Amino acid sequence: MRTKPIISAKQLTPLIEIILALVFFAITSTILVRVFSRAHNDSRLAHDINSATLFVGECAEKIKTADSLDAISALLTHSGFVYDAKGGGYRADLDSGFNSISDAAQKPPAAASSKTAYVAVAFEIKARETGAGRLVTGRFVCTRYDGVELIRIDTAVILTVLDG
Repeated sequence: MRTKPIISAKQLTPLIEIILALVFFAITSTILVRVFSRAHNDSRLAHDINSATLFVGECAEKIKTADSLDAISALLTHSGFVYDAKGGGYRADLDSGFNSISDAAQKPPAAASSKTAYVAVAFEIKARETGAGRLVTGRFVCTRYDGVELIRIDTAVILTVLDG
C-alpha cells in the first residue's frame, strides 16, 4: 500500500522561497553592517586627523613666534605639554575632544581602558647654533590610543642672538 506524502511539492515551494529570502536578507544585512561600520570608523579617523592637525598646527605656530628656548617651553607648558625627562622632549595627553588631560584626577581609571589618554602628542626638540642664531627644530607626532599615527609635523624657528 502506498502512503500519501505529508507535504506535497506545491506546499514546499512557498517554504523554499521564504528560506531563500531569509538567507538573502541575512547576507545583505551582514554586508550593510560591515559597510556602515567601516564608514563610521573612517569618519572617526577623519575627525581625529582634522582635530590633530588643528591642535598640532596651532602649537607649531605658537613655537614659531617664540624668541627663546624658555619661551618655547612656556608655550608648550601652557598648551598642556609636560616635559618628559626620560624621552628628552615634551608630551601631552589629550581626551577624545582634544582637550589636555593635565591632572591625574581627570584621567579615566585604568580599568576603563588600557590607555589613559585618547591621543598622545609627543614633541621632540633639538637646538643647534647657526650663523644667524640658534636653530630650534621640532617634530610633533600625534598618535591615537590604538597606535594609529594621526599626523606628523616638523617645525623650525631661528632664535636670533642680539648683540648687546
